[in-house]
Amino acid sequence: MRDYNSLLNDLLSLQAKVEDVFKPTLFWQAAANDLAAIIQHHELSEFRNKKACLDYFVPTYGFPGIALNEDQIDSLLKLAKDGNKRQKATLHSFTSGYDHFLSDYRVARAARIEDTKNIVRSFSESKIGNPIEHFELDNCCYSRSALNYINGLLALQAFDPDASLNRVMEIGGGFGSLGEILFKSSSDTKLYINLDIPPTCIFADFYLTEVFKQNLVTDLAKRQRAEQKIEDMNGIHVLPNWEITRLSGQIDLFVNFISFQEMEPHVVKRYMDEIFRFSPTYLLLRNLREGKPVAKSGSVGVLNPVRGIDYETWLRERYQMVKTDSNVFGHTTSDGFHSEITIWKHK
Repeated sequence: MRDYNSLLNDLLSLQAKVEDVFKPTLFWQAAANDLAAIIQHHELSEFRNKKACLDYFVPTYGFPGIALNEDQIDSLLKLAKDGNKRQKATLHSFTSGYDHFLSDYRVARAARIEDTKNIVRSFSESKIGNPIEHFELDNCCYSRSALNYINGLLALQAFDPDASLNRVMEIGGGFGSLGEILFKSSSDTKLYINLDIPPTCIFADFYLTEVFKQNLVTDLAKRQRAEQKIEDMNGIHVLPNWEITRLSGQIDLFVNFISFQEMEPHVVKRYMDEIFRFSPTYLLLRNLREGKPVAKSGSVGVLNPVRGIDYETWLRERYQMVKTDSNVFGHTTSDGFHSEITIWKHK
């Protein structure tokens, strides 16, 4: 395994010297130390069952993503003890998140009926990181992270079956799900770049390297630190977020799923200004239309929410929103928040 402890120290040292806009925002400041500790304690091989990861960048269908606390779930399961077989199965399917998983899975399967390019045919997620948050169906494994991305890609393909996925860039790619999907599919992807803050980028580097080995994933520790043309890059590159300023060239697709809503508006605006330099044909975004809850005493949140209307302000001169969805490919929460997928096409 790569020396991730040394890499973490190096990246944190560099992070201290970059522009403030590239440093962790309030939401992520709370997570940084707990995530770093997993690396320092040599627990990367178990990261997908660690509380800090499940709370921040490994989304779950069951706890904690189900929005019920552990005591509430225990109370529901106690009810099942006195129920019949069907009642027990119903409560277990709900509390484990299986019902929500099955809903997302059915969308992906139905959309694939018209999937002549087979973007996600026979995709099965890796078990690297010892996951406790994915389900197996039809001899394939899927997590909430994987199905979020799969349904996002299928939404794009439903709008434009010929949309190019040759060069794809993402900011805030979690543990690397999108890269795994693209390079396990027949999408003809030649390049995937994931830019993220440390320590999160280390989890993605570890995961994708274990999945694809070093012949496809450029070592994060051995990355070039000078100006780099996108046209000269290939394979998978996980980079610290501030190195976006060192890249030049053109990409086909830019992706952000959920992490922009965890930042402050001026930070997202700066990232969008950087993305404009690469002139992607499409932007594929998933964020809360209403914005992330504001941080209060004892709770994690943001200072100023990024809302759907903000993207319209930032993008309308260069991009046209061609599709928005929070009911089929996206998700509407039980309390009325819209986690919407939006597709923007370059004018």
